[in-house]
Amino acid sequence: VARGYFTESEAHSFTCCLQEKLKSSGVAIRAFYYCHHSPEDNCTCRKPKPGLILRAAQDHGIDLSHSFMVGDKISDALTGENAGCRGVLIGENQEWTGMVFSNLFEFSLWLSSSPWHPEIFLSARNFQILEAGLYEYAGILKERLYGRL
Repeated sequence: VARGYFTESEAHSFTCCLQEKLKSSGVAIRAFYYCHHSPEDNCTCRKPKPGLILRAAQDHGIDLSHSFMVGDKISDALTGENAGCRGVLIGENQEWTGMVFSNLFEFSLWLSSSPWHPEIFLSARNFQILEAGLYEYAGILKERLYGRL
């Protein structure tokens, strides 16, 4: 928002639209958080600082030690680690030594085969990629929670 890529109103419209689309697939997102500040503001919520994740954890009683921060840039994964989550990078390695998956679907498959039931924080520059990935993830979550569809 602060960089002018989209307005506050456009961000709100997107989150409402995404929430409705996912709701029709049986998936609900508890809340959307985003930083309103520019890099020069030096706030605590701009990545890689963990302010937004810490606020979400407090607002929703989330155990960060059992959570993942998933994103397409090293700063996303680093933000998660700074908050006490496991950082996950989607896409090319970019010299990240932590968990890396080629796409959100691959991460979803890995997660569905694990015994964990974590909270997941997502970050992506391209909302269409995030939306498509969430649809794939929504299907896996539904299958895991309710059996084969």
